[in-house]
Amino acid sequence: MDEQRRNLLLGASALLANATLQSACASSQPRSPAAPPPPTPPPTQGNGKPGDFDFLQGSWRIHNRKLNDATKQWDEFAGESTCWSILNGVASIEELRIPARNFAGMGLRLLDVTSGVWTDYWANAKNASLAGGRSGPQKQGQ
Repeated sequence: MDEQRRNLLLGASALLANATLQSACASSQPRSPAAPPPPTPPPTQGNGKPGDFDFLQGSWRIHNRKLNDATKQWDEFAGESTCWSILNGVASIEELRIPARNFAGMGLRLLDVTSGVWTDYWANAKNASLAGGRSGPQKQGQ
């Protein structure tokens, strides 16, 4: 992969991480006395550790299968994925390309080292909006 694309992806992941941090900071700001505090979710404890996604590092050719609910037939298509582990293993970046679907996207996984919980974020190249924020302990095969 060329250096310019790598730098672009690393920069984009930094922006995603910064947006996540700003969102977390904004949610921790004091609220107006008139507004009741939101309910506190139960703490989630995971067993995540730095480097959990290091096995994904590299460039991959992937084969996708998606079951069509209407026809009950498998739709199969090829894709490519390039993954990096950064920040001493507490962050993982994935670029996904599926030419047959005219799709490109980017994933960012971040580890909260205090709780051991990984959070997944995704950005689609068509609308560049950040999605996800799915958190939870990672289990084998998930």
